Amino acid sequence: MSGDVRWRGYTHQELYDAINSGPGAAASADPAARWDAISGALSEISGDLTNGIGAAHEHWTGAAAESALGGIAQLARWAHDAHANADSVRAGAEAQADYVTQARADMPVPVKAPEPGPAGWLGGLVSLFTGQLDAEVIEAAQDAAATRAFEVMSTYEHNTAANTGSLRAFDAVPVVTASRPVVPSQRGY
Repeated sequence: MSGDVRWRGYTHQELYDAINSGPGAAASADPAARWDAISGALSEISGDLTNGIGAAHEHWTGAAAESALGGIAQLARWAHDAHANADSVRAGAEAQADYVTQARADMPVPVKAPEPGPAGWLGGLVSLFTGQLDAEVIEAAQDAAATRAFEVMSTYEHNTAANTGSLRAFDAVPVVTASRPVVPSQRGY
């Protein structure tokens, strides 16, 4: 659920390191390709079943034909719906790759404090006059970068929640059976 993570509980450096670690968008490439292949196979199956039903109707009629072809039509509809669902999962994997890529691009580099000036009485005198001004500028830059980092992570979280929330479960494959008419026995038992 979007908004569940308290991003301000992390340091800017922790967020920067987290979003930039791991494979990033590359992690979605293999799953997206697999879902694309599954989607294509299901589309082909749906088409083959639909074409087979059409061809069978030309040469096969009667109650048995209607029962069998009705069951096959259920399978064709399931394969068509599963194809669309698999394609949606593929698109979700590709979108997630885009989200992590965008988050990495938008994540500001943490602002580091400068190294202390030269030691000794002259360095101390310079620090006395310039140190406060420099510290305020640096703190403002650090705060602005950290605030942007929290926004980036919130956007990433929101996009991820919307992406995963748009996926739906696959329907179960229909069980296709035809009832067999009861034929009285010729033997008389």
